[in-house]
Amino acid sequence: MFHGTGPLPADYGCCCGSLGGGGCPVHGYGYGQTEELVPVPQGAATSEADPTKFYLETGLDLLAQYRMETKDPRKQVALLQAKLQNYEYLKSRNPSLAALYDMQIRKLQAKLEAAEQQLQIRTEGEAATRQWRGLGQAATGIGIIVGIGLISLTVAGSIYLAKRA
Repeated sequence: MFHGTGPLPADYGCCCGSLGGGGCPVHGYGYGQTEELVPVPQGAATSEADPTKFYLETGLDLLAQYRMETKDPRKQVALLQAKLQNYEYLKSRNPSLAALYDMQIRKLQAKLEAAEQQLQIRTEGEAATRQWRGLGQAATGIGIIVGIGLISLTVAGSIYLAKRA
């Protein structure tokens, strides 16, 4: 493989020689089989844009995953309960700092109440969704049965009229 400057090591990761005149994803340009410079199409990414795009997409995926995990009321309730237990243990171990721990415990209890309310709202929403899904499935089943009945009635009527004629 050549880039006009000499052969590249085999583990370099460049594929300019295998592209047959296309653009090189490593360098942003390529050499065809005739060793002349072939411009990269405008839609092709350059070597500076590829890592940036990759890191940006990865970062956004991680941020979405973090937000999804921290917004889950079940996890929040469990974490707050564990923190409350930890502060109560610390309070029993250090009575001299009891006032400080009491403030933190009250804050955590308030957060826990709010998280439990969110969990209750979410649970009610999931129950309503299950109900509506069940009603939709029942309506679909009834519709299918009625449709089959109408088709069979139509076929029976057609057979009756055909025998009569």
